[in-house]
Amino acid sequence: MKIQRTIAALILCSLPTFAMAEPPSDRGRKAPHAEGDRRAHARKIMEHLKIENPEKHAHMMKLRKTDPEEFRRAMGGLLRHRKKMDEVSPELRAAKEQLTELHDDFKAAVSDYRSANAKEQAALKEELQGIAEEIFAAKQSFRRMKLKKLQSDLSQLESEIAERESMAEELIESFVNKRIDAQLRGL
Repeated sequence: MKIQRTIAALILCSLPTFAMAEPPSDRGRKAPHAEGDRRAHARKIMEHLKIENPEKHAHMMKLRKTDPEEFRRAMGGLLRHRKKMDEVSPELRAAKEQLTELHDDFKAAVSDYRSANAKEQAALKEELQGIAEEIFAAKQSFRRMKLKKLQSDLSQLESEIAERESMAEELIESFVNKRIDAQLRGL
């Protein structure tokens, strides 16, 4: 009987401690589907590479077998690049795609030039010159678009800074009050 009372008293005394305990933080843990999403994105990128850049795809597949750690690093880089490209405006993306097409055309023209005889090379060199001029113009246009976007971002950031500066006292007070309230709630 005394043992039962002692156990009951221990349980009742320890309940407040359990009530105050905080559950383990989920920070750093990924959602169960996150790894699957990452792999799905990686598969899509590899499929895209297979079509658009077979040499790069072959290199990545070789890396996957011979050096898995380097493959993961390279894949991470591709995933980050893809994420950046998803955040880019449609105009910038279109300009980048145009630039890629022009580079591909230039590579094909260089290949044709190298396999042509001396008589055909003169005409092909003019074609290469024309494509190079288009590439230059496209790069300049792309740079201007990037500059315009950066100026827009800069202007937005400057106005945000000015707005926050005018509300500095309120923001600081709110910050302090939130931290004080958060600490009190944990007691």
